[in-house]
Amino acid sequence: MPRLTVLCIDGLDFNYAKTLGLSLPYEAELSIPRELYYNEHPHTMHIWPSMFTGQIQIYSKFRNKSEWRLKAREVLHKQGIRWRRNKTTFTKKPESEKHAVSNIYCPPEITSSVFDEFNSFIHEIPGVSKDFVFGGNYFDYMHKKTVFDILAKSLERTKKYDLVALYSAIIDYLNHWGYDVDSFYRLFFAKAQMSKTPVMIVSDHGCVDGQHTEIAYLGATFPVEAESVLDIADVIRGFLKEADQ
Repeated sequence: MPRLTVLCIDGLDFNYAKTLGLSLPYEAELSIPRELYYNEHPHTMHIWPSMFTGQIQIYSKFRNKSEWRLKAREVLHKQGIRWRRNKTTFTKKPESEKHAVSNIYCPPEITSSVFDEFNSFIHEIPGVSKDFVFGGNYFDYMHKKTVFDILAKSLERTKKYDLVALYSAIIDYLNHWGYDVDSFYRLFFAKAQMSKTPVMIVSDHGCVDGQHTEIAYLGATFPVEAESVLDIADVIRGFLKEADQ
């Protein structure tokens, strides 16, 4: 069995978990450095690579641009309005593409992370894994959640890896579009609580009423000390090195 499993849950909110009566034995509210914001909100593609390197990492495709221009573009796109330099078109989105975000392949821009220091298996972590694609529709996110569940169950039994980290964006995606997320909160916490190996749950930020909140979550089945998302790499490092002694 892995010596440590890290469940990376995009959008899991510390306070909302509390309203549902969910917790792990050891928890912390994590601050998010302002440099990791995009368009005035904490951003997925900046935070996860920063979290697992312990240093500020700005993903190049999501550098801050003019806020008003981005908001105007977003509103027009939702109305089916697209344009090129010499042409504007009006299209109606098909049903299958409602609540969808354009897929953008986002390969890592970092050269190493805490996962390179141990015998690790990682899956779909934004800005860290080679297999991460930003965006998608409802069916994409539900499929990815199924893959997450299969990997979590199978990897819990393997002795091949010391460190396992799996990512899911289902809570963040569903919250942005007004779907109920309570059952997913309960599933993730139950998975951690029933695990036979030490587990951490970490989030890059919360998401409540469709908006990113400014506090990230850390929960663990073992004692942890952290104040910022930038402390997570050292928490992992410290736990595994102590386990070696």
